[in-house]
Amino acid sequence: MRLSLDLRLQQQVDALLANKKGSLVLLNAQTGEILAMASHPGFDPNTLSENWSDWVKSDQAVFLNRATQGQYSPGMALGPFLLAAVMNQENLPALPDSTSLVFDGVNWDCALPVSDKPTWGDLISHGCPGAINALALHLRSDQLIQLFHQLELDNTPQIDLPVATVVPYQNQGASERLALGEGTMSVSPLQMALAAAALSTDGKIPAPRIAMAVDTPMQDWVVLPGKNAPAPTPLGGRNNAVQTLQLANLPAWQITATAQSSQSKITWFLAGTNSGWSGTPLALALVLENNDPEGAQTIGETILQSILAPQP
Repeated sequence: MRLSLDLRLQQQVDALLANKKGSLVLLNAQTGEILAMASHPGFDPNTLSENWSDWVKSDQAVFLNRATQGQYSPGMALGPFLLAAVMNQENLPALPDSTSLVFDGVNWDCALPVSDKPTWGDLISHGCPGAINALALHLRSDQLIQLFHQLELDNTPQIDLPVATVVPYQNQGASERLALGEGTMSVSPLQMALAAAALSTDGKIPAPRIAMAVDTPMQDWVVLPGKNAPAPTPLGGRNNAVQTLQLANLPAWQITATAQSSQSKITWFLAGTNSGWSGTPLALALVLENNDPEGAQTIGETILQSILAPQP
C-alpha cells in the first residue's frame, strides 16, 4: 500500500508527541492528502502478542486512533471560523470589554496571555472567550448551524480508516453555547484539520485521503480513486479572517485555544498557510488531552517552522 504520509513529517510529529496524550493531523489543504497523522499514546504492533493483556486493560486507550475516532469539544478553536462568518457579513464589532467570560459559573480566560492593547487577531489567536462571545452576538443560532454544516462538522469524514460516527448536535437555541463549542457538538482532529483547510484554500472542504495506491499481484500498482469532496457553500470571509490572524514571521495563520471536556480542559492548536505561501497549501489540527496551551503552541509552531521557514 502506498500512503500519502510524508515520512520526515510523520517522524517529526511522532517525536514531538512522544510524551503527550493527544493527536495531530497535517494535510494538504487543497487535495485532502494526509501528510502526517499521529495518535498518542499508541502501540507497537510488532509486540502485540506479548503486550496484549496489558494494553487491553490500560486506561490509556492505546488502540484508539484519536485522529479519526477521538471525540472532543471544539471550544474556543471555533474562533477563526466565527471570525470569518462575521467578517463575511459586516465589519468587526468593537473589541470586547473583557477577554474572559463567566460560563456555567466558571471564569474562562484566554488560552495564552494577551497584551494590554490586543487586536481582534490577538484575541482570536490566543483563544479568548470574551472575543468569541462578542462574535457570537452577531450570529444567530441558525447561522451558526449553517456555518458548522459548511465546515462539515456535522458529517462523518469519508476515509479508508475507522472513524467515529458523527452524532448530529442539537440546536440549543443559545448562540453563546453553540459558539463556544460547549453544547452537544464533538469533533475529531481530522474534522478540525479539514475545517482549517477551508481557511487555507478557496473556502471549500477537501475529501480526506491517505491510501493512494496498492500493489496487486495481477496489475502491479493500481492508483486508488479519491472520494468525492463535499460540496457545501464555500466558507465566506476566509480571506479577511486569514489576514486578521496572519503571523508576522511566517506565511501562515494559527490559533491556540482551550475547550472543556468532561471535568477537565483540553487544548487545541489550529494552523494553515495563506496566499503568501507558494508551496503546498497546508492545514494542521492538534489536540492535547490536558490544559497545556504553551505545549500545544510549541509543537504546532515547530512543525510550521520546519516546513515554512526559509532554509539557509
